[in-house]
Formats: sequence, C-alpha cells, structure tokens
Amino acid sequence: MVEVTRGDLVLTVEVEGTLRAVDPYLVGPPAVREIWNYQIVLMAPEGEDVAAATPVLSFDASQLQKRLLELRAARDSADEEIAKKELDVLVRRRADELRLAEARAKLEKTRLQLERPSELQAARKTKALELDRELVESEIAYLEERRRSLDEADATDRENLLEQRDRARARVRELEESIGRMTILAPREGTVVHVADRAGEKKRAGDSVWRQEKVLAVPDLRRMYGDGYVDESDAGRIAPGQRVELRLDAYPEVRFTGRIASVGKTIQSPSWNSPLRGLEVEIALDETDTTRMRPDMRFRGRIEIDRAEKALLVPLRAIVRIDGEAAVRRRGRIGDEAVPVTLGRGNDERVEVLSGLAEGDRLLLPSIVDEAKR
Repeated sequence: MVEVTRGDLVLTVEVEGTLRAVDPYLVGPPAVREIWNYQIVLMAPEGEDVAAATPVLSFDASQLQKRLLELRAARDSADEEIAKKELDVLVRRRADELRLAEARAKLEKTRLQLERPSELQAARKTKALELDRELVESEIAYLEERRRSLDEADATDRENLLEQRDRARARVRELEESIGRMTILAPREGTVVHVADRAGEKKRAGDSVWRQEKVLAVPDLRRMYGDGYVDESDAGRIAPGQRVELRLDAYPEVRFTGRIASVGKTIQSPSWNSPLRGLEVEIALDETDTTRMRPDMRFRGRIEIDRAEKALLVPLRAIVRIDGEAAVRRRGRIGDEAVPVTLGRGNDERVEVLSGLAEGDRLLLPSIVDEAKR
C-alpha cells in the first residue's frame, strides 16, 4: 500500500560519456626540420603521478646527433679557414706596405735629385731621372690599385667564410635545441594519461609517431568536464543550463552534479564504428573530485529536462487499466474501490495525477497476478 503525496516530479533524459580535463596539455613530437616520423624511446607509465619538469616522453635523437657532429665539424672548419685567411691577409698586407714604402722612398730620392740646379746636371742624367720617376710613380699606382683590389677580394672572401660559419653555427644551435626538445618535460604536477588514437589504440615505447600526433597528456585534474552523449530520440529536449546528475562507472555509489554547458549542433555517432546516433553535450561539473576523477573515466547520468513542482504524485506501479482507462484501487473506510484518474507527466518511477485523487489517499498496489493479467 502507498500514499498519494505532493512533491516535485523531475523529468530526465539519460546521458553517458567520459570525463575530460579542461586543460589536458596534450604532448606529441616536437616540430623539427626534415623529420616527419619519430620513434618513442621513453614514455612515462599511464597513471603515474609526476612532478613538474619530470621527463615524461622522449624520442630518438640519433639522426639529429649525427647531423650535429657534421655541422660542428663544418663550423670548426670554417673558423679555421677564417683564421688562416686573416693571417694570409696580414702577411700580404705587410708585404704590400713594404713594397709601397720602398717605392715611395725611391720616388722621394728621385724627386730630390731632380730639384738640384739644372746647371749641375747633365741633360742625359736629368732625362734618366725623369724616366725613373715616371716608372716609380707607375709602380706606386699599380701597388696601390693592387692593394685595393686584393683588399676588396679578401673582404668578399672573408664575408663568404663568415656567412658560411654563421650558418653552420645557427644550424648547430638549432640542432642542439631540437635535440633538447626531443625530451618532453611535464609542465606541471599531475597524472600521466596516454592518449588513444581514432582506433582506440595507445602508443608505447618503440612505436613510431607522425608529427602533430598527440600521444600523452599531463592534465590539470583540478578542473574536469564531462563529454556526454544523448540518444537522438531525446536530442530536441536538451538545452544549455539544464541540471545533470551523474555517477562514475568506477564509483557508482558517489553522486556528482553539474550543468549542460553546451549542446552539439548535429546528430552523429559517438565513434566511427558505432551504429548508434545521438547528440553531444558538454557538462560543466559543480565540483571536481581529484581523488576519484581521471580523464577518460566513463559515467552515466540523467539530465533534468523539466520539473513539475508540488504535483500530486503516485508510484507508476500503482496505475492499473480498467476498460482501457487509467485507474487506481483506493482503500476506503468500508473497502477498496477502483477510481479513474487523469494522468499528467511522469518518469520511470512516479506519475502526476491531475484529477481523481487527493493528497493522503491510500492506494493498493497490484498483485503479481493482477500485473500478469494486465
């Protein structure tokens, strides 16, 4: 026997899905020039708690290290070539300066000889001195032009060597940095989560990974969301802001609450190999339990889509059918009587009675035999 009561009738829709960290910090291979396929050599175990700056993922860097040795050798060779070139230029310039100094001294001597009184010099000697002066002047002009030309050529050669050396140095620095980035450090204290691909497979040490593929995460477990999925038959009844109550498959005894944060725009399958179709919803949890919740944990729950406040309610199992009409068996003072009722909204457990009963009425529940007859 049950009693007719007043209360709030909550109408719900089933939802299921998985938890997701708000800030998962997904990790994959670093972007390194000329490398598209990487091999994992170290991967922190899934579920392991790590401190910030702890290595959690590492890729094979042997190819980069080999190239680094080659470029270091090229850089050092360029440095040696530059040093040798600077020494050769210094020696050549000193020799040019010496030849110029000798030529200028000879020109000065000739000039002084030509400045003597003409009566003291024979005509032939004067003519020879003038010829010597012309030759010396030509030699000086040649030496100065030669020095300028060689200085320009040496400067060009030096610029080319410096450019070659600087390119090698920059590439060495780039490779050293790239090798360092082949080991990924945890950005924060957290728990390691291995990321599954579209086929649901997770990577492990020794596997190959394409660039931009994410294989690991160190999520911030202090903020979690629920990625839910509602059957397409109920899709039109879901809206942002609706209350949600859910339970984790791993902890079914614990109740968590939240609200619908956003609703998908299209009906689709939850995975590529699922025949089911439905609507994706994002659930903002009221509270995140860091001791129990982990990304990818499955949950089941209910979304509150409507509420009838202070409704007259009876258990759904108290309703019987008499001549095709809804009715109940009410306990009276002198016996039981069948009472027709008008029903309103209902859920899996209780139904709203619009007319036919009053609060406090006592109802008989159908026996197993009666239910079998129905």
